[in-house]
Amino acid sequence: KTAGIEAPFSMKGRNLNGLVDGSGRDEWPDDVYIQISESHCGRAVRTRKWKYSVRAPDAQRKAGFSDTYVEDFLYDLEKDPHERNNLVSDPKLDKVREEMKQRLLKHMEHANEPRAEITSRQQSPA
Repeated sequence: KTAGIEAPFSMKGRNLNGLVDGSGRDEWPDDVYIQISESHCGRAVRTRKWKYSVRAPDAQRKAGFSDTYVEDFLYDLEKDPHERNNLVSDPKLDKVREEMKQRLLKHMEHANEPRAEITSRQQSPA
């Protein structure tokens, strides 16, 4: 209930009061899901340390979603806060990429998006 009005069943979200006043901060997820649809069709997930993004190369510019995505970037935000060094192709970070990919797919599923495949940049056609 917000402002004395029941939220519609279809509305997803959480009350921010516990986050703002600090009483429920530990109950919040440690990542943020981002849908990109202005400049291209893409998705991203961000934690305090990592930012991982995928792009749908065959989707229309303003497409809402795609069933195939290609890894676009991975940034270590602690070492590279200005996002200048894209690590998405670094084989030493395969485990990090896989973890971030799984986080992203879970968020996409929670948003009721169609099941999607994410291909690594190394596997994708040039």
